[in-house]
Amino acid sequence: EKASLYCTSSIIRNIKTMNLIGGFVILFAMLVSTSARSDSKASKSKSTKASSNTIVYLFRHAEQQRTTTTLGTATSAYDVLYNGDGVDISAIDGDTIGSNYDDACGSTHCAEELNPLGLMRASMLGQWFQDKGILSSTTDVFATSKRRTQQTVLPAAALAEMTVQTFPVDGTELDPQSARRTTCPTIDAIKNVSNGSQILVASHTSAIYQIMGPGVEEECTGFGIDISNDDIFPKDDRGSVPRAEYGFIWKFSIDAEGNAHFLKRIDFKLDLITG
Repeated sequence: EKASLYCTSSIIRNIKTMNLIGGFVILFAMLVSTSARSDSKASKSKSTKASSNTIVYLFRHAEQQRTTTTLGTATSAYDVLYNGDGVDISAIDGDTIGSNYDDACGSTHCAEELNPLGLMRASMLGQWFQDKGILSSTTDVFATSKRRTQQTVLPAAALAEMTVQTFPVDGTELDPQSARRTTCPTIDAIKNVSNGSQILVASHTSAIYQIMGPGVEEECTGFGIDISNDDIFPKDDRGSVPRAEYGFIWKFSIDAEGNAHFLKRIDFKLDLITG
């Protein structure tokens, strides 16, 4: 009988011990779980913070024709001649008809379009963005009011099932006449996207460094990136992207405070890609 009581007492003590151990195990598991959730939240917070940076891919339009394509009701095409003072318009037969787009086109729009090589570059650029997985996280595709920039990003936009947004919003091929005048509207458009966006931006030789760098004096402020390194940011005598260069893509980020950080330049050379 004593043995029976001892055995019963021992069992009770063991049960109490097991319950106590079990309680500690449960409490430890709860603490670990809480810690894991806390770590998960912290990790998620860090991830969200990191992903709040906007990513910009900025590049020049692809190769364009030297002869404009008439749009609207215009019945003739015109050569575009570049000089130090801007753009002159001449008729195909060589007779100068003025340095004003309106002299050449009246109230219609004469557009510089991409040539066959430019169209090929635009198509391959769109495919490259897709193959690199960039289009899957692209939120916006920007171009200027000039047709050649719109044609450059159109294949990428089509693959991403997006619409090309043009700046200035109310601009046309002829207004503003200078591609440089598209700089500030493009800067404003980039600054107005939501944090964490990813944007493809086609622009012009005269605007690209202004966008990344200082902006336009007394008109708008650019993103303040140091563009002094001529190896990364090659320049012609205007301080712009050389007219012969079509294969550069500059990638930079913009944090939540609006500070820009240059990431890298990608050399999109057709001979290297197709060769």
